[in-house]
Amino acid sequence: MANNLPLKYINRWLSDYMTERHNDFSILELSDQMKKHFIQVSCWLALLLPIALTGQSNVLDEYVAQALANNLSLRTYNFEEAKQLSRIEQARKLWLPNIDLNASYLFAEGGRTIVFPVGDLFNPVHSTLNRLTASQNFPEDLENFQTQLTPNNYLDAGLSVTKPIINSAIKYNLKIQEALINLSSIEREEQINVIKFQVKQAYLNYLKTVQGIQILDENRTLLEEILAFNNKLIKYNKATPDIISDVLYQLALIDSEINSLGEQQALSRILLNTIMNRNLESGIIIDTTVLHRVQIDGYNLNECIAKALKNRPEFRKLILTHDINDLNKRKIDSQKHPTLNARGAIGLQAEEFSFDDGGPLYTVGLSLGWNLFDGGLRKNRVEELKIVADQNALDTDIAKQQITLEVSQAFYNLRSLYAKLAAEESAIAAAITSYQSIKKKYDNQKVLLIEMLTAHSRLSTSKLNRVLAIIDIEILKADLDRIIYNN
Repeated sequence: MANNLPLKYINRWLSDYMTERHNDFSILELSDQMKKHFIQVSCWLALLLPIALTGQSNVLDEYVAQALANNLSLRTYNFEEAKQLSRIEQARKLWLPNIDLNASYLFAEGGRTIVFPVGDLFNPVHSTLNRLTASQNFPEDLENFQTQLTPNNYLDAGLSVTKPIINSAIKYNLKIQEALINLSSIEREEQINVIKFQVKQAYLNYLKTVQGIQILDENRTLLEEILAFNNKLIKYNKATPDIISDVLYQLALIDSEINSLGEQQALSRILLNTIMNRNLESGIIIDTTVLHRVQIDGYNLNECIAKALKNRPEFRKLILTHDINDLNKRKIDSQKHPTLNARGAIGLQAEEFSFDDGGPLYTVGLSLGWNLFDGGLRKNRVEELKIVADQNALDTDIAKQQITLEVSQAFYNLRSLYAKLAAEESAIAAAITSYQSIKKKYDNQKVLLIEMLTAHSRLSTSKLNRVLAIIDIEILKADLDRIIYNN
């Protein structure tokens, strides 16, 4: 890894320096202050890995809970679910009566007229009747009546009630809307699963940079002590000024690596705070207990694949899509059946606002609608839905293959990391043995301090690699849990 490079350079420089300067000075020439500081740093680094914060609160789980409570993307699903619930309520209310109040007032002049031939019809008849009765009881001067066709000064007002009695389209539309709310819930679960992994990944990456910077800071302190010691050698004419060049080079490399890790740390903090919808500059609590929870690989590939195929929301979405497709087909088929509505109305009709000509108008009836022929449109729509069903079945097979491959890749990557961790454990054991052996010789003034520093550098590098391997395992375990939907 990138943050191991300075330690490798330190090892190489210490080895070269020990070879070139082995005879230039002895242990007895080292300052007491440098010896004391070196021993303190050695003890600190030896105990670095087991350090954990006081208290056993699971910070990572708390951050996951905060993200699920505050994440903005999850809030969008709240709006989507609210909209879908509204659509369901609208679909239910289609069965309720529809009440309308309609009123119109009409003023008209001109246009087409209609003639009623009253005089032509009744005057001859009345004349005959008068002759027969020898009287003038029947008027013979009636005139023909002419009026405009459109009524003038006419009021028409009415209150109508309409209620569906038989309508299959309303029934299936309600079922479809109820199924869609389940689809929204599945998508929300998917996002929750992703957010859990994002929080764990961001937090563990942040922890990785913290651990790396701590190790590099301590190694920088050691190099500064070596630089100070070399300056003393130069001061007392026991070495030439060129011996400090390599040390300055190594210090520059470490500074560059620390700056790089600092930038990565800032990005990890911003990402984590963004997921939790907090201030981007909010501090992150360091909980190193996560480094001590690594267990022996308990995953089984076949069990992981079976669990993924059972729990992954993709399959529930495909099943739900199939059900919605079937409801659409039944809805289309139902359109060849008749619809029946009941209707009732009460109204008033009057000219010149004269209501003495009759009482309110009452109407009650049924309306029947029946589409007997639509040119084959329903048949084509059903055929299209069959194509969608076939595509849905193919998508299911593709999803099974992709998920099986995804689980297998994560599983074998995790096994590889466990093997790497085992190798790092062996490296630490060897580094500890070497360090203890050289330390005994150092205590008896039989080796140079450079040899002691080299052994300690190897031990520090091994411990750092072990910490990074542990964190990578935790990240990959979180990813595998996401893949198999292990909630």
